[in-house]
Parts: sequence; structure tokens; C-alpha cells
Amino acid sequence: RAANGKGRKARKAGGTRKARTEVTSDIKKALIADLKEGKLTGLEIANKHKVSIGTVQNIKKAAGLVG
Repeated sequence: RAANGKGRKARKAGGTRKARTEVTSDIKKALIADLKEGKLTGLEIANKHKVSIGTVQNIKKAAGLVG
């Protein structure tokens, strides 16, 4: 238990976290092109461009490619 007697103990900060890829307009254009082409899955596109699947979905939605 935590020091205050409730819940879990707090985890220490300082864990390793993957560096974020800055999504530039060039990456967005390439993502949209891959999405429109339709040959790759969202996960394959995310891995290809080193972004998260959530980023792919957000760009897809912003581009109006969601049904």
C-alpha cells in the first residue's frame, strides 16, 4: 500500500520511453498516399513511417478517409 494507506505504491519516474517522431507535413503526405493506395494495413503504415497506429488513425480521420 501507498504511504497514505490507499491504492498502489507510486512508481518511480525515469522509465525508458520511445522517442517521439515529429510528424512533418512530408510524413503526413506520405501517410495519406499510403492510406489512399490501400495496399498496407494501418499497422504496416505506422511501422513504415515510425509513428503510432493512433497517429495514422488521426491523420486518416483529418484527411476525411474514414467511412
